[in-house]
Amino acid sequence: QMQRSRPQVTLYPEGARYCAHYDNYQNQTSRVLTILLYLNPWWHEGAGGELRLHHSGGSFDDIQPLHGRVLAFLCYGSQNMHEVLQCNAPRAAVTF
Repeated sequence: QMQRSRPQVTLYPEGARYCAHYDNYQNQTSRVLTILLYLNPWWHEGAGGELRLHHSGGSFDDIQPLHGRVLAFLCYGSQNMHEVLQCNAPRAAVTF
């Protein structure tokens, strides 16, 4: 059963990162979908804080946290391991 949750505002300071994880590891929460809205008008190449989405087989995609970008991915049943790479400048996002 899906449930509504409150948005989470996150501000990563310079030097911060978030290690690889699942948003709903082995269905321990009711979360089915993660939606991110990036709020980084100051972001530039080299500022870091990219979201790395891991794929089976060891490949991955790095997604730049561009201002206004919306990113959505499924997280039900341990899907879409991801991490936030080291930030070289502040990075802000709202997670729904």
